[in-house]
Amino acid sequence: MTEGNYLYFEDGFDILETELKDTLDETHTFFKNYEEINPADSTLKIETIINKISELKQYDEDLRNELTTAQIESTEEVINNMDTINIINKNEQYDEVLKDKIYMYNHHTSYGIFLFLGICSMAYLSQPARLSN
Repeated sequence: MTEGNYLYFEDGFDILETELKDTLDETHTFFKNYEEINPADSTLKIETIINKISELKQYDEDLRNELTTAQIESTEEVINNMDTINIINKNEQYDEVLKDKIYMYNHHTSYGIFLFLGICSMAYLSQPARLSN
């Protein structure tokens, strides 16, 4: 998840927390003086509070769904990057094995050539000397 997304969600949850705190403080302040409240005002206030909490609950649900979606996308992006990294690592391992095999082929081929030349020179040198008249 990018820093912009992180800040967006942080701000969203901060707003949600502030709104909920303000709603609860307002409710507490309203019902604190219960002796002075008439029933009609309290019924309206309770309905207003229930509506506000329903809105906040919906906002929270929407924000959490967005967060889940962003996390899933980030996870998929990381998995795709890891697959790319694994492919690169496998290619590097393959290249290393190939270099080793080429080195061994060159080494054995050079050894074979020198051995063949040695045998030929020994055969040539082991021939009887020819005396010229």
